[in-house]
Amino acid sequence: MNTIMVIFNGIRFSYELVDRVIKTAKETKAGIHALFIKAEDEVAEGYGFPSDLDAAENITNSEDTEAGNVRVIRSQMKLLEDMAKTDKIQVTTELITEPSIDDIMSKAKDVDKIFVDDHLKDAGILSFRKFDLEMLMKKSTVPIEVVKASD
Repeated sequence: MNTIMVIFNGIRFSYELVDRVIKTAKETKAGIHALFIKAEDEVAEGYGFPSDLDAAENITNSEDTEAGNVRVIRSQMKLLEDMAKTDKIQVTTELITEPSIDDIMSKAKDVDKIFVDDHLKDAGILSFRKFDLEMLMKKSTVPIEVVKASD
């Protein structure tokens, strides 16, 4: 069976990317392998705004914050699985912390195409920024389709 890969970075979850991947999987009768990559640690945000204080009262430390953000990623993984199942598309999801570009390429060795959004290296919660789209395109042996994500 053909397989396409989609890469999500941090908690960023582009519906434009998801729609494009599902459409392509249906058209090509391919399965989907979704990589959700994240940074090891949350980047410090600095000063909280007064409107953030109510939410902050429920968070006791940075580990709680990170655990909450990982739950967001896991819920996105579940959402993608459910969306694919609706269209009878086989999907596997995987959460990877601090992957090297070689780790990504190793996982992509048997796929037909890789999909990413155009915000791959943008700063965001748990975003992993040690490589960018240009590096990924240079290293990849399979085609990469960049999907324009809404801002």
